Parts: sequence; structure tokens; C-alpha cells
Amino acid sequence: MPLTDKLFTLASITRTESSVQYQMAEDYGAQQHKSGDTSDNYFLKSRYEYSPELTLEGQFIYSPYRSEQQPDNSINSLNINHSDGLSSYLALNGVTDESHWQHKVSYQESEASRTWPGDRYSWSSKADSINWCSDNNCAEGGFGDLDQWQRDSTYEFTMTRPLGAGELSLGSELKLTEARKRRPEDNYYYSTSKLMSSGVTASCAEDDLACKEDIVLSQRSDYNAYDAEVDIFSQALWSEYFQQIGDWGLRAGARMSHDDFLDNYNTAPRLSANWEFMPQWFLTMGANRYYSANMLGYAIRSQYPDSYIYRRM
Repeated sequence: MPLTDKLFTLASITRTESSVQYQMAEDYGAQQHKSGDTSDNYFLKSRYEYSPELTLEGQFIYSPYRSEQQPDNSINSLNINHSDGLSSYLALNGVTDESHWQHKVSYQESEASRTWPGDRYSWSSKADSINWCSDNNCAEGGFGDLDQWQRDSTYEFTMTRPLGAGELSLGSELKLTEARKRRPEDNYYYSTSKLMSSGVTASCAEDDLACKEDIVLSQRSDYNAYDAEVDIFSQALWSEYFQQIGDWGLRAGARMSHDDFLDNYNTAPRLSANWEFMPQWFLTMGANRYYSANMLGYAIRSQYPDSYIYRRM
């Protein structure tokens, strides 16, 4: 949609909802239950043509998502997931002499959190009090809430220009990644059922939910609360040269990158040849070292607390 003779805008809003009828497993009574999800998408893009050699463009996308899931082999176990995404950039595109260049600043944010209340229990169906399931191990409860998000702020510069009989491309990148993952409360998983003998009643503490008169869960796995935060700053430089020689397209380049988590330098060369041996038929050969290696998950995991298992006699 043109707003002026130089300013153009594109916008859209989308909403999707679903509701699905599910059935619990036969061992859990085969009862009907509903689950669903909701997805929204907000999109806005604008372009300003200052001159034929200079344009400014920006884009914004926001996509919140929510889903519900009740496992068919567990009770009291409704799991609600939130997965929101935001992506935006501002780019300045220009032409200087024979060079085409771009300065681009972008920001992305993603969230993937869940609400799964309650502790987890695995009961034996042989106990009279477990009358809602006929499976060997009857599951109840959740695995706790989790909150996690990631933010990426990036500056990129790229330029392409003719050189000799081919084309030279080069660029640079600065990127700051911020991430956080946390479990706000301790969560416990109780298992290993011990059945009481006939005529014997277990003596249960008032706050011991893993103990019933006819059955006791003797093992507890602890998922302790934690709050892990990571900032990774990375830099990269790259260049590439392409030349068409008859039916052959030859490409050679290299990328040098560094981040402050591993604090080392990674060189990734690239070499490829593309042969059009028949019209619209191509044979490609190459030798490349891939540079993409996301260490963010390792940085987060290094802050996880220790795990513990307790057993009672």
C-alpha cells in the first residue's frame, strides 16, 4: 500500500484457533477430553525509497502461540505451553559506483515456557486406592513449570561488487545473544511402589502425598529450582569470490568468527564448482567447513544444579 510516492507499507493480522477432541488411553478409562491451541501473527513492513541509489526498509513480526495438552496416559497433568516470537530489522540499502551494500540492524526474541503444575507420581495399579488406571504404572501430575527466553541483537554489513571477470562479496557481523532459563520451584518425581501386606496400613505423614494406606512410593528424584543466564558476544568477517567460466560457476571464500564463550577463532573455508553439463542440469562439487555451532545450550546447561535421588526403606 503506497502512503506517498516514496513510502510503501505492507501489513497483515492472522489468528488461528483449534479445538480437538481426544480420548484417554484404555488403561486410563478412555474418557473424552479436549485440547486446543491459539496462534496469532502480526506483520508490518515498510520501505522508503529516498533515491534510486538509497532505500530504507524495516520489518516487524510478532507471533504469540499458546497450546494445551493433556497426555492420554496420565491424570491431573494438563500442560500449557507458551511460545512467543518477535522478529524485527531495519536495513539501509545503497549503491555506490558499482558496489551494492547494506547496513542491517536486527532484533529477535523468542520465548518457550510451560505451565505444568504438581509433582509427578508413578503408582502401581495393584493397590486398591489406585482405581482410576489398570496399567502396570499409573502416572499422575506434572513435571513443573519452566521459563525460557532468548534475545539476539545483530548488526550486519554486506557488500557486493564486480571484480575482474567475476563478483566479490564480503561482510561482517556483530551479534549479542542473551538467554535465560529457569525452574521457579523444586519439582519431585516419586516412583517405585511398595504395596502394604494384607491387614497392614502404612503410617503416612500428613504432608506426604506419596504415601497412602495401602501403597507407598519409596523413591524420589529431585528437579531443583535454578535460574541460568548467559550472554554470548560473537564477531565474524567473511569474503567470497564468484566467477562464471563457460558452463562452470566457480566460488571460493572463507569466514573467520569468534565468540567470548569458547574464546577461540574459527576459520571456515568454502570452495565449490557448478557445472551446467546440459541446459538446466547442474553438477555441483564442493569442499566446505561449516561454521554454525550454537554453544548456547552448553552454556545454559553448565549452570544446571546437581540431581539427587532419595530412597526410603
